[in-house]
Amino acid sequence: MVLIEAVCIDCNQELGKELDEILARDSFEGLIRAEKLRPRRGKKDRFRARRILIRVPDEATFGHFRGARMAVDWKTRKLRPLDQILVRDESGKLYSFTESEIAEADEKLFRDRPPGSIQVIGTPAGVKTLQQLVILKGARFTEEPTEIEPPPAASEPAVFLETEGTIDNNIWRGIAKIAFNYLAQIQGAGYVLDNKFDRIREFIEGKVEGRALVRFSRQPILAHETPGLKTNEMHLVIFEREGRGLKGRVSLFNSFTYDVILCPDLGLIYSLKSGHAFDPVNKQVHKLTGISRRLKLGFLGR
Repeated sequence: MVLIEAVCIDCNQELGKELDEILARDSFEGLIRAEKLRPRRGKKDRFRARRILIRVPDEATFGHFRGARMAVDWKTRKLRPLDQILVRDESGKLYSFTESEIAEADEKLFRDRPPGSIQVIGTPAGVKTLQQLVILKGARFTEEPTEIEPPPAASEPAVFLETEGTIDNNIWRGIAKIAFNYLAQIQGAGYVLDNKFDRIREFIEGKVEGRALVRFSRQPILAHETPGLKTNEMHLVIFEREGRGLKGRVSLFNSFTYDVILCPDLGLIYSLKSGHAFDPVNKQVHKLTGISRRLKLGFLGR
């Protein structure tokens, strides 16, 4: 989705590390990407998501893994449990702490706890480290760590996990970057270098705060679709005139839709619109036709 031929290559490389990786791995759309696209061969991937929280439901059917936090292993694109400490307090509330979080945990959670209320799960090396840390917090263990089998519920055809996500400023900036680069690709780099686009450009670069420049929309991009009925899982990107301004619309995997204010006032009134669908699985690009909410959009192979 990054069109480096149309904008500054150095800027794209710098912003790619800052924004693109977050959007691709630490967002709702990143979870779809992990499911839909094949993993790439390469060295071990140590990326850690901070905006997406995935939990196994706190239900007895999941055994030792009930309430455990999960993460995407980007080398295999599969979910795996984090190395973590699970502790349940007197009220029954379940807490999960990773190695980086345990230092801030309240020691009262770990002292004088009944058997079974504290668990350490993860890789052998991770379990050993976490067990030592939680002992320093006052926990006591009467058994040595043992290897446990996945619960029967994990072998079900479908396992529904609890997922929470945060859309922060870097996500908004990443979405704006896609819309801006698409405009540059269609209209040319010289067009977007005009000072009319300074505001959105500075927002993407992180020089100004401008949350209102990107908005979450419940209106699908394709006119014949509804929020509950989608006909494809492509990346959809368009821009179109809205009054005197220019608005971009972005939907990755045709999931969430974002509206981007590329320019609030273009000055002269003239028709300006374009739209494309990018198939990330088959590596194909399709041109969208009839860019209007009143018209049914179709695909024309390019």
